[in-house]
Amino acid sequence: MVVRRNGSSSQKQGQELYKKGEFRAAVTAFSEALVDKNADSLGILDNRAAAYTKLSQYDLALRDAKQMIKKCKNDQRGYLRCAKVLLLSGKPEKAQEVYAYALKNLSEDSPGRELLQQLHDKLQGKLATCKDPFTVLPLEMAAMVLQHFDFKQIVAILRVSKGWERFLSSFPKLWMQIDLRRARGKINWTSVRSYIRRSKAMLTHAIIANISLSATDKTMELLSRCPNLEHLEVWIPYGITKFLGLFQKSQKLKSLTFSQHTTVPQACAVNLLAGFPLLESVTFLKTRGELSAKVTWPLPLPNIKSISLRSEDASTISGFGETLPLEVPGIEGEPQPIQGGGCLIPNLEELRLEWEPETWNPYPISINMIDFSCLRRLELKGMELREPCRLPLGLEYLRIAGGRTPSRFVEVEEGTRLSNLRTLILDDIPWNSLCSLDHFLITAKPPLSTLHLDSLIGCKASDLRVLLDQGALSNLETLSLCMMRGLDDRFISILMERLGSLKTLNLSYSQITGCAVKNLADARTSDNHTKSKLQQLIVRGCDDVSSDAVAYGRERGIHIIT
Repeated sequence: MVVRRNGSSSQKQGQELYKKGEFRAAVTAFSEALVDKNADSLGILDNRAAAYTKLSQYDLALRDAKQMIKKCKNDQRGYLRCAKVLLLSGKPEKAQEVYAYALKNLSEDSPGRELLQQLHDKLQGKLATCKDPFTVLPLEMAAMVLQHFDFKQIVAILRVSKGWERFLSSFPKLWMQIDLRRARGKINWTSVRSYIRRSKAMLTHAIIANISLSATDKTMELLSRCPNLEHLEVWIPYGITKFLGLFQKSQKLKSLTFSQHTTVPQACAVNLLAGFPLLESVTFLKTRGELSAKVTWPLPLPNIKSISLRSEDASTISGFGETLPLEVPGIEGEPQPIQGGGCLIPNLEELRLEWEPETWNPYPISINMIDFSCLRRLELKGMELREPCRLPLGLEYLRIAGGRTPSRFVEVEEGTRLSNLRTLILDDIPWNSLCSLDHFLITAKPPLSTLHLDSLIGCKASDLRVLLDQGALSNLETLSLCMMRGLDDRFISILMERLGSLKTLNLSYSQITGCAVKNLADARTSDNHTKSKLQQLIVRGCDDVSSDAVAYGRERGIHIIT
């Protein structure tokens, strides 16, 4: 025989479960209580709606609240519960309507009317200050704001309301750029089609990533129909030959990037440069040499300003290939004259060459870019420099990482200055000392503001004394000495005295202790203006730097990264 509890006891049990946080069990108890026709149905519905709210089941809570109002329009509890649920579910305008409806139905002497009036007036004041920005801002200013959002954020804004969707669709310029890198999942080609339609096929910039494999061909076909496309980055696997055939009419293309998912043989790279004469920037992150054919670049290339090549293909190295994977005309050996004089790539401003084979194999190269007068940035990674680099006088940024270099890595003629060189980064180079760096900095006298000497395992901190004594580093604002041998608290004190302009210092994986950190922090508050007033300190892997020292430094205004 089943014994049923009356509505009152079931309601009390539900309330106890609610207090314990067992909301699902509370809902079951309240539902059982409602079976009793003599029970306080309004109170039980109110209790169950509260439990549903805790479970974020706002639709069920709203159903119970509306049932309370229907049962008794003169009871304030139904209105209060209904408005609260609407507020929690993000519908303040609807909640305001419920308050107004309650004030219309309740008599002047109703016990809950005063509370409802207060809540109504408070919410009304909040809503009065919250206005749709697109109805207040001038169109020009609204367009400027929207241009700061990426593809993912624009899609989220579209879903706010139909009004916002119509408003955003009225700005074709807003849809000129598409960036799919932040997509949470794979994107179908239909989403790209919708975006292009909103731009009226006037898309100018496209960064293609996170496209499902089955949608790749259709997506690329849609992009090839955009006549104004100028900037294209392909971060998905796609055949380079197929690309050349599909995009042959995209003659306005100025910037082209292929990720490591797409192999670009040197012959295809040449065809790309010839097929898109307006190209200013090319980035190929997986190039390949040619075993049997000598590739000839379409020279000169007056529009090219930036070249970035990366390769891991070792099949054409060691004399077995006719064309190497990172071959760029005019950068090796003596300058190659062209008809009419000048340089093969006269306006080149940036050059990046990265050699990263799976098993290390030397990539021998000789850099002679003395005639590249527009070159501002040069980055070499994993290369084996056979002789010192010859650099243009206007160079501003030089980075050499990995690989091997001769004892003098840069050749500088007497009386010649690299007066624009502000950044020098040397990383993971097997030097035994910094003599070559001493000679370069003292001879060329570059006004360096950033210097990285990272993972130079054979070098010691004491090797920097010559440069400090000569004042060659006096303008430094950023100095990185990651994994530098002999870097201790005493040497940090010397740096503080000599480098008064220093703002950022990287001492990761060194022998410094918390005393050095505290001294750097104290220097910020000292009256000695010759000492550096450090703003950022990086001490990753410094085992002798305590958490107390880090806290001490942060309290005195240094941004410390551990």
